[in-house]
Amino acid sequence: VIQRTAERKFGKSFETIVALKDFAAKTAYQGNLTCKFEHDGKYFYSYPTPFEVMC
Repeated sequence: VIQRTAERKFGKSFETIVALKDFAAKTAYQGNLTCKFEHDGKYFYSYPTPFEVMC
């Protein structure tokens, strides 16, 4: 639900991770559309899908 909602709102492909314990995350995405929060003991992290720039 979180992933689909973010994709519709921002018009980009998103990745979403859900875990039972807090974690650190590092992605290739550079921007301000990342979101991490805790709800009912689960940790959610959503960010736009990184893509490779072809030069």
